[in-house]
Amino acid sequence: MTTSTNGYTNMPGTRHVAEELDNSRCWQLLQSSRSGRIGFLAGDRIEIFPVNHLVEEQVVYFRTSEDGLLARSTPQPNASFQTDETHSARMTGWSILASGPLEKVDDASLITFLAGRQWDEPWAEGLQAIFLRLTPGILTGRSFHMD
Repeated sequence: MTTSTNGYTNMPGTRHVAEELDNSRCWQLLQSSRSGRIGFLAGDRIEIFPVNHLVEEQVVYFRTSEDGLLARSTPQPNASFQTDETHSARMTGWSILASGPLEKVDDASLITFLAGRQWDEPWAEGLQAIFLRLTPGILTGRSFHMD
């Protein structure tokens, strides 16, 4: 039986542990995931879209359609990408948040390289031929588990 420092025993949440992840582990987990959510400002509202992504040399890349809100709202001085994995039955998981500028990829050789990489099928409809990059200035992560 676990006792917390405030005297409560086995109350909801008292056995849960959250640990900060170091930068190296954050990049490992970010590279291991294939989808997440991109958050950005569109007008006066924060939008959050599910996206597939690719990590290459500590940059996060996305595809979008030319006429989509994400493409029309880029560049962004501050955007965030979040990905995670949870295991409800085991009450474990992790979450990574990468924040920084979001911009369109214009370099033809980089577009060719990215187009040649294996991507998951996009969730959004239409041709996803515009490549965007988020260059994280801030990268944080946490893991969660039972004590």
